[in-house]
Amino acid sequence: MTAGVERLESIDLASVGRSPIPELFGWVVTPAKDGAGNSWILELAPGQQTLGSIWFVCHDAPALLYQSRDLASFVEDYVHRRRLANRAAVAKVASQSIDLPREALLAASDPVLRDFAARLEQGWFIRDLRDAQTGDGMPLGCFGRTTPLARAGTEPVFAYGSRSGWQRFVGWFTGR
Repeated sequence: MTAGVERLESIDLASVGRSPIPELFGWVVTPAKDGAGNSWILELAPGQQTLGSIWFVCHDAPALLYQSRDLASFVEDYVHRRRLANRAAVAKVASQSIDLPREALLAASDPVLRDFAARLEQGWFIRDLRDAQTGDGMPLGCFGRTTPLARAGTEPVFAYGSRSGWQRFVGWFTGR
């Protein structure tokens, strides 16, 4: 897992490419990496007027954490506060069980949650990160490295699903 700030290599605003988790993000800027395979990403969305939130993508344990509301806050966290995602935050998110099953949101008053839940199948869990604080997030691999992932449009509302018995059986033979 990442050691956090101590391992941050540098800040690079020219690193543009496809997201390491394409189910959740499209094109991103990767302003920082930690040298251990983890990175901070900034989503580039069509029609976006301003740059949005910074997310920390950890590969071990697989987790997505909210880092900062924007690039300026990220730089401030790094330069002044030295407060970036760390092992404790990743461990907390990777083992959390606070995400709601999609069935619990089928009658939600919030249309984003209700409509998103309706699109998902049974066995999915939803994490609403619209009001996230630094360190909040969702596990990316709680059902194995091929855990299905989804996102509610451009909103930071994410979901992950358990695989069916058949999918697990096929995965055992194919490694996926």
